[in-house]
Amino acid sequence: MTATIIQFPTYEERDATEFERFGTSSYTRANDEGRALLCEAWASKDRSPLGVRVAAFTGLVERLAIGRPEMVEEFVVIDGVGKFELRAIPPLLAAMLAAA
Repeated sequence: MTATIIQFPTYEERDATEFERFGTSSYTRANDEGRALLCEAWASKDRSPLGVRVAAFTGLVERLAIGRPEMVEEFVVIDGVGKFELRAIPPLLAAMLAAA
């Protein structure tokens, strides 16, 4: 009996292929949409609960990046404000829209 190992493409390879086919990708959409919504949350003068939670989460990710950098390889930085894992961005955007 032989075993065949199927190597699946990395996130970067899948994203590059999607960008080549459609001119956009999950990464670029998350960056574009997330940047506007995140800046809106940060701009509120009263520091909305969402803004406070984003700041706390960003601090945790930064500490994780120092201690275990391999854990944050697929995180993205949105407009220099916060680092988010790509799969966490859709719920974050939904929360921002609900708060707005």
